[in-house]
Amino acid sequence: MAGALHVSVDYLLGNTDDPSPKSDKTVDLAGTNVFTYQGMPIPEDDWEIIQDILKRRREQMNKKS
Repeated sequence: MAGALHVSVDYLLGNTDDPSPKSDKTVDLAGTNVFTYQGMPIPEDDWEIIQDILKRRREQMNKKS
């Protein structure tokens, strides 16, 4: 999530006010379901939709840069 938003994980967790990521490392979570909503795993179909939305947003941000 942090990579898609171009912010640090610490920023998302509220540990810092600095949104700048400290490294360009990305984590591939494909095939994993570590995210939940209301305590339940996000269904694979919904996860694919979320990934598509984030991908389009990342592409939009890259066009602005």
